[in-house]
Amino acid sequence: MQASIFRSEALKITVYLTITMLLGAILAPPLFLSCKWIVAQGWLEGGPLDALNAALERSKFSRYFNRAVMLAAIVMIYPTIRWIRADSDNVDRLKNNIALKTNTARWKQLALGFLLAAVPLLLMGWAYVKVGFYQPRSGDDFEWSRVFTSALTAAAGAALLEELFFRWGLMGLVLRTTRPFKALFFVTFVYALVHFLKPPPELQMPETIIWTSGFWLVGQIFSQFGNPIFVMAEFATLFTVGWILGYVRLKTSSLWMGIGLHAGWIFGIKVFSPITRRKMDLAEMLPWAGKDLKTGIIPMAVVLLTGIVVWLILRKRYSRGAFVCDSGD
Repeated sequence: MQASIFRSEALKITVYLTITMLLGAILAPPLFLSCKWIVAQGWLEGGPLDALNAALERSKFSRYFNRAVMLAAIVMIYPTIRWIRADSDNVDRLKNNIALKTNTARWKQLALGFLLAAVPLLLMGWAYVKVGFYQPRSGDDFEWSRVFTSALTAAAGAALLEELFFRWGLMGLVLRTTRPFKALFFVTFVYALVHFLKPPPELQMPETIIWTSGFWLVGQIFSQFGNPIFVMAEFATLFTVGWILGYVRLKTSSLWMGIGLHAGWIFGIKVFSPITRRKMDLAEMLPWAGKDLKTGIIPMAVVLLTGIVVWLILRKRYSRGAFVCDSGD
């Protein structure tokens, strides 16, 4: 009975993801064309909206597609929540599994998570430079203050929003009718898949964007799954990251450490990218390393190392049960 319920819930969330992708493919072309038209009119030039105007102007169709999918995900989450309802027999377990408990060590866990993720990743980046995978840019090509400010802003925003969406919202939905381990696996897969849904870096977009361009891009994205090296180099790392973040949420009944870890990984990537450039051909680096600090077997090993340290820290503090947090922590 439990397994059949889980399959039903998993099917509903799979339908949610499918509709989200299709809706994103439909929304992407009009979103792209509308924003480019606004840029052409010059309405946003100068003043406080000048940065937005520059971002809209330089962004490619693939970025608009990504934002369209995110918009579709937000639009579809409410009807999905209404569709996935816990029956009366599951009310008590629903409350126990979804509820996030008060975490008195929240700031400590936030900072610890950030350091455990960011420091090993940046050390790995330093090693990449030493072995010749990457080379540092000239100091004239960037400003340290801007790099750190931009990295912190991106890390804080993305970590907070994604942990709320995946580890609280989506995991809460799955936990309505299945055990924590199954919920962890399913949400981790969804998390990795959503982040994997981007076009190949070498993809050449058509010069003219039409209403079917979004569907064409979806086909290009999924064609990457036929490349085992690419899947091993990137999808496996994303899955490992998602697993650690989901484990921390379930183990502590809190989002704080997960937000810190998530922000630390993003911060490391966002700091490394603007201050270095790739020196070696990508084909020579794969599958060990890739186009950034999250692609390759080496990054996955570094993330796994962080995960082991996190497990060792949480194993003793939260020892009661597989994913149970002591009351009030």
